[in-house]
Amino acid sequence: MPNISEINNLVLCNQIGVDNVLLGNINQIDNLSKSCDECNEIQLSTDRVNCALACAGSCTTWWTNGDPTSEPLNTGEYIYGVADCACEEVENEFYSSRCGGRGGYCYKVNVANCQIIAVVSC
Repeated sequence: MPNISEINNLVLCNQIGVDNVLLGNINQIDNLSKSCDECNEIQLSTDRVNCALACAGSCTTWWTNGDPTSEPLNTGEYIYGVADCACEEVENEFYSSRCGGRGGYCYKVNVANCQIIAVVSC
C-alpha cells in the first residue's frame, strides 16, 4: 500500500482538497491508492498457529497504521513487518499485544495483504 505523502511538491495529506476536489473524495492519483496513514512502531508477539501461542510469546517490533497507544487495534487496520509500512515479511497469521504477561489482544491478519481481519482478547 503506497503512502502518497508528496506529489509534485504538494504535501497531499495536509491539504483540504486538490483542484477544488475535497481530499476525502480522492481515492487514487496516477493509479496509486491514496493513503495518508502514518506508520507507527508497535510491540507484538506472533505465531503461525493460534492466538493462545501468540498471547504467550515475547514481543518484537512490528509496525501498524493504527494507533499503538490505543488498544485494541481495529479490524481493517494493518500490521507490517517493515518500517515503511509495506506489506512485506508478514508470515504469521496471529499477532498479540499481550507479550507474555500483561493483558492484551490477539489480531488475526490476512498474510496476503497484512490487514487485521479479527480481534479477540487474550
